[in-house]
Amino acid sequence: MVSPENASFAATLAEHRQQTEVPSEIIVRALGTPALTSSRVAVRLRGGYVTECAVASQRTGKVVSLFETQEEQLTMPEPAASHTTCAVEGLDADDEEGFARWVDYRPVTNGKTAHVPIIALQADVGDGPFGLRKIVGLQDSGLTTTSILCNRTAEPQKAALGEHYCFDLHGNSLQGVAINGLRMGRHRSGRALQARLEDGAPSFFAGYQGSALLDFPDGRHVVLSAVASTGVQNKNGRIQIPDSRIGMMLWHQPDSSKFCLEPTLRHYDTEHRRMATGSVVLPPDHVVALTTIINAK
Repeated sequence: MVSPENASFAATLAEHRQQTEVPSEIIVRALGTPALTSSRVAVRLRGGYVTECAVASQRTGKVVSLFETQEEQLTMPEPAASHTTCAVEGLDADDEEGFARWVDYRPVTNGKTAHVPIIALQADVGDGPFGLRKIVGLQDSGLTTTSILCNRTAEPQKAALGEHYCFDLHGNSLQGVAINGLRMGRHRSGRALQARLEDGAPSFFAGYQGSALLDFPDGRHVVLSAVASTGVQNKNGRIQIPDSRIGMMLWHQPDSSKFCLEPTLRHYDTEHRRMATGSVVLPPDHVVALTTIINAK
């Protein structure tokens, strides 16, 4: 368990939470392909929020919006936007999504990896017990996000790492949205899931096995997949963590136009307000990485 000795880090988190308006500085990178000038991604430095993303459909070539944050929310401490979640046992127990969305990030490198434009950000954690790096890559038809968490303490720590994606509904109803063929509003299971979500209750999607196909009523088809690995390497590279350790949480704020999906390397148990059994245990100076990939079909 993390001890409360990291005073300045805790004070910074508390200060950021109390602010009613935050810096809206954003890094924007767009693909240079002339035919795809509308493919774009935007990241806010406070909280590392991905405030906008549009990519091209692999099937039609048409640029589709995955998520877009309203302008008036860009200076809000908690905008309705996609972000990394990082819950650590013993650190900030009242916040099930953790510190990642409250810290400032700074660019450490921008450029291309294998012809993919990337934004690499380092969390400014000061004397905090964990280091966090976020790498966002934009492809013609997709977005790849890798979050890397490092235990900087002298003791093993238990943590969960996830990406909280806020997809646009283009309306405020979940009716007709399908996940791996389970369509909201149809049959008993689809109606039950829609009712829970529209009441504002988070739900864990039992049918997630590392990849999910999302079908939206407006014709968007999106595949959301996730893989996780440790910092330990063997002859084949980093040791991957089994897909069974990655869960998927679904959430919809009542009357909002966002549908949230959160692939998580073990989730935070909101009912009992503790880390779920089987969360990743990081030895000192070890890292865990979660990579999520969104592709527009």
